[in-house]
Amino acid sequence: MFIFLSRVIKYGWQNFWRNKWVSCVAIIILTFTLLIFSLIYFSSVFSNQTLTFLKNKIDISVYFKKDTPEEEILKIKESLETLSEVKEVKYISAAQALLSFKEKHKENKTIMAALAELKDNPLKPSLEIKAKDPKYYSEIASSLKNKEFNKYIDKITYFQNKLVIERFIKIINFSKKIGFLCAFILLFIACAVTFNTILLVIYSAREEIATMRLVGASNSFISYPFIFTGAFYGFFASLVAFLFDFLLIQLVSSYVFYFIPSVDLSQFFLDHLLLIFLSLIAGGVFLGSFSSYLATKRYLNV
Repeated sequence: MFIFLSRVIKYGWQNFWRNKWVSCVAIIILTFTLLIFSLIYFSSVFSNQTLTFLKNKIDISVYFKKDTPEEEILKIKESLETLSEVKEVKYISAAQALLSFKEKHKENKTIMAALAELKDNPLKPSLEIKAKDPKYYSEIASSLKNKEFNKYIDKITYFQNKLVIERFIKIINFSKKIGFLCAFILLFIACAVTFNTILLVIYSAREEIATMRLVGASNSFISYPFIFTGAFYGFFASLVAFLFDFLLIQLVSSYVFYFIPSVDLSQFFLDHLLLIFLSLIAGGVFLGSFSSYLATKRYLNV
């Protein structure tokens, strides 16, 4: 078994090295294929982290009438925290809201002067509510409207931002569907291109295959070297794709981080360096060898 395996690996390497230009073409196509898959993967990571960032920025605020007792607001807060759809509820008193407003506009002399002239705090106490998923905001807002403590509520920002939140939810769902569809289409194209490239390699060795048949070589002895040749294509293509991925991530990471600080693709790549490398190697070797297997079986009737 060891002798048989060493021979087919040897012949597979000879096929790889003998057809240098065909090998280069195969590696280029496989590299391009792996880069496409890498881009889909990193686009998915970028989309998920971006969506998480945007989800964390979305909330609804419940503003209460100025004469609402604090204990009643805290009761409403406790009631909201019992809802399974709610992730977090934060109480902001009128005094805290005023301090935050002053801190935010401390450089604006006009606003600070206007606040100094006021005798009473113009801001109202509020609750900031974050849901576990943006789709739950409608239910949370409706539950607030239907409760008996609605008499204390002055305004719920969800109803002002309803259209924006609903559109955001639609964008999330649509982007996921488009991502899966693109991945499926590109997978089909990549397999078809790789299949035909390996077929070209087999065709270039048709005279050698005919000779091997005449001397009584077994089906496995004929087909296995081409499978290993395809595996070599995939292996070297994986190395090239990994290098391009590294350079590309380093190039675009700073721009992405500038617009969305919570998304650091460079750090993600470094944290998952070994996993990405092994995944590319496994994917390249599988794609090359499996396409060789299909091409051999289909067109050589081996």
